[in-house]
Amino acid sequence: MVKLQRLARDKPKSKATAVLLMTMTLALVFSTVKMSRSDVAAFIYDNSSTLSTAAQDTTTNEDRFSLAKKESLGFFDDIDSTDWRRLKERFQSTRPNALFDQKDEIYQEHAKQANIFWVENYDPEFTCQHERKVGPLGDGGKWVCDPHRIDKDNCIVYSVGSCGDFTFEEAVLKDVSKSCEIHTFDVLAERNGEDFAELAKKAGVEFHHYGLGSPGRGNPNGKRFKDIIPELKHEGKTIDMMKIDCESCEWGQYVEWIEDWTNSGVKVRTLLIELHKAPLPATPDFFKKMLDAGYIIYHKEINGLWSLGVEYGFVLLHEDFQKA
Repeated sequence: MVKLQRLARDKPKSKATAVLLMTMTLALVFSTVKMSRSDVAAFIYDNSSTLSTAAQDTTTNEDRFSLAKKESLGFFDDIDSTDWRRLKERFQSTRPNALFDQKDEIYQEHAKQANIFWVENYDPEFTCQHERKVGPLGDGGKWVCDPHRIDKDNCIVYSVGSCGDFTFEEAVLKDVSKSCEIHTFDVLAERNGEDFAELAKKAGVEFHHYGLGSPGRGNPNGKRFKDIIPELKHEGKTIDMMKIDCESCEWGQYVEWIEDWTNSGVKVRTLLIELHKAPLPATPDFFKKMLDAGYIIYHKEINGLWSLGVEYGFVLLHEDFQKA
């Protein structure tokens, strides 16, 4: 009896220990109340589910959440393995995530009509349980994956393309963390007499008069991420949100984005991007390249003001998440 009490006081180290503890406890109870064998059998049968659950509950939180934590690169640290496997199954069920094969004539025909194309292809394949819109309702706000998980003391946000509208950035400082380090980039420096650098300063944001991409015609002050990241001393760090709305520049640059992020050692945790129209072959290649790099779609929102554009949210997961 003393040994049983000592064992009960300590947290069971394994399921086997838990089962042993329950068995000894039941034996003590049965002997005390002098239950018959048939009563004992009936009791165990009636409570088998409870006993099984009790044994499973002894698994430490670290063990229960380890799969999600590993496959999310540390971002989701409180999702039970059973629920995480359901998310993996959901991802598998979306393959190939397009209504028609890209070689089919109808796929290519609908790509010319982006308002139809985006209804048929590339839907969300993952769910962020606490996804939240940061910023104003309607155009301007962005659906962020579980913002409460972002490290409040080490938050970095890149916002490419603002045209002087800093409402998203202001909402990040208000709703995510006032300590977030936010950098906004725009090919324009002013509009209608309003200086973007001054507006950014008032919003608590650092403004950079850079167009995204290599310098060239129409983008004389262009810079690639391979130049921007070391300039801001962000090599090897996590960029929690990468918001990009560069008015179709994405189709000519997405390959070098991934290349620059990889070579700079940064972990872009989430990508919030507006895609414009659906050019071929760039569109299916964009989604393939993103998936190959570990980016999983958690949000899709067709622009109601301009149906040829669509907002996407991607979250970075380990390659093992994609394995059945």
